[in-house]
Amino acid sequence: MTADLENLLPSQETPVEFITTTDGTVAKEPSVCAKTEKKIKLKKKSTKGNEFFKEGFQQGYYQQSIEGIAKGILIGLLLSLVFFLVLNTSRKQDDFSQNDSVALFLLEEQLDGVEIVYRWPKTSEDEKNFASFVRELRFKLEKVEKLAERKVPYIIGILSHSYDWTSEDVPLLDDILNYVDFLNVETNNFYAPWHRENEMAGPLSPLYSFGNDNKSIDSTMNAYTCKTMKPSKLNVILTFGGAHWENVSIDNTQSDDLFFNIDVLVTYSGTSYRWQKHSGTSYAWRSLETLGLNLEEASWHNVAKSPYIWHPNRRSFLTFENETSLEEKMEYILSKNLGGVTIDRIDQDDDWNTLLNAVTSMDMCSGSKFKKEEVKYDCGKL
Repeated sequence: MTADLENLLPSQETPVEFITTTDGTVAKEPSVCAKTEKKIKLKKKSTKGNEFFKEGFQQGYYQQSIEGIAKGILIGLLLSLVFFLVLNTSRKQDDFSQNDSVALFLLEEQLDGVEIVYRWPKTSEDEKNFASFVRELRFKLEKVEKLAERKVPYIIGILSHSYDWTSEDVPLLDDILNYVDFLNVETNNFYAPWHRENEMAGPLSPLYSFGNDNKSIDSTMNAYTCKTMKPSKLNVILTFGGAHWENVSIDNTQSDDLFFNIDVLVTYSGTSYRWQKHSGTSYAWRSLETLGLNLEEASWHNVAKSPYIWHPNRRSFLTFENETSLEEKMEYILSKNLGGVTIDRIDQDDDWNTLLNAVTSMDMCSGSKFKKEEVKYDCGKL
């Protein structure tokens, strides 16, 4: 179907809000445990040990072309498209023509939703444009649902900043909350190597904070929950990998053994010296063994709930996720009544789906023991 969306669908003046019904009709809220219509065929080796895979997890952005996504990028998960968003500050009508393309693409390829990645709206005008874009996209998808007689509403997910959006003076979350199903909170790279402003190396995704440090899943999700009061819309982003740092030194100001100073690296080109911060390197779980380190010898940090390997003589530090750390995070998500998880780069797992099995061993579709929007954080401390 290639005709223009406006010619295909009846006109409607305002977006349709979410409505919960009690008369047996489909409620306008996401059904994340619904079966998908399209699955991909995996290599025989890749399906080993994955018999208990549960449907209902939303995948994070998967580094493939749109053509690859169209053929089906999920392994029995919700099919979704990742859309990297660029908006003009002028907010012309042309800015929102992308919504037609997204809506038609989802319809044609029978996908279940879209994740919008917009790094990041900087000004109040950017935020207004972003909110308008999301609202218009929901409007378009409601139209497509009617056209296709779709029984399960399309899902809209937003990649959400780990800190800035929960501030009291930032109204962005309030503006978009009624039009999105999930906020995929960036909890997977607090101490990532590409964050050049970081002065220290540490775990990519610590579960709990150290002292007054807010760089953790717990601090971030606490802030988001108390800001929105809708924990069911909040997803924790998990990573299937780690980071390796060299030429780091113990930070004597820290009482903890999991943070290291990023030393200045001095190189000589033959005519001059060059000073630069030494950066680490990200690795997929399937590639960690190429570092020549024995992952079975990793230490365990009881606060971060994270494995790590520190070699003082080499000044080498490796932090990564494994089965135990992911199971800890899944138990936390269930205990805090959060929406679920988004997996960043599912292809970084090994051919036996070791990490994926750890995540899916926790049955998130069996029903929560809490009320839907019951808050399990102390919001009075914020």
